[in-house]
Amino acid sequence: MRFSCSVAWIVICVTSAPPDPAEPCPGGEQVWAYFAGEVDFGDGVAEPCNPSIKECWFDAEVQYGPDEHGVYHVVWADGTPSFREVHGSQLLRLDSDKACGTAAALQASQDRGPIAPTLLLRLHWEASDDAWHADAVAKLREDFGPEEVIDDFDWHVIMRFKHTAACEEVRDLLQNLLNLCEDPESCFRHPYVQAVEYEACESAGTEVPQRESLEL
Repeated sequence: MRFSCSVAWIVICVTSAPPDPAEPCPGGEQVWAYFAGEVDFGDGVAEPCNPSIKECWFDAEVQYGPDEHGVYHVVWADGTPSFREVHGSQLLRLDSDKACGTAAALQASQDRGPIAPTLLLRLHWEASDDAWHADAVAKLREDFGPEEVIDDFDWHVIMRFKHTAACEEVRDLLQNLLNLCEDPESCFRHPYVQAVEYEACESAGTEVPQRESLEL
């Protein structure tokens, strides 16, 4: 990926409230987007990115999205063919620096029917390492006992529970712990989880449907 002088970065805050229901970014909109690959910082050595590094944000255009997980497909301004799937929280509008919304996708999924009680967790940036990511998912599964775990993302894990009470218990435990952080990006109150990014603990009944219809 070529270096761009036009870069931006996002400061991510942990709160106990649901995400702001921002409007999704339409196809064709120009955005700043986080590139999850490697970049050359000028010394000739490619180094892995993380979202806190401003040199890892580049010009892009939204091609389509968001999907049911809040992920957009983008086209990089310099034509780079890789890492074109970017979560809405890592796309910034040029006119406001606000993230592209994912609420419309979440609502569309909910309109198709009840979903299981759900938590969307954002992991620490170390999750870009495959071994670290695998350990984190295994430990979260062991500690919290969700009925289903979706871990197809670099920095996010979706956990779904059979009962509302179990979802709320995990949500409250994590939020109470993470709210003690003064700087969420450098805080390891929880060794794997940086934030509870979305929660819908009261959105379903007691039975977990099959994966095909279990969409966030």
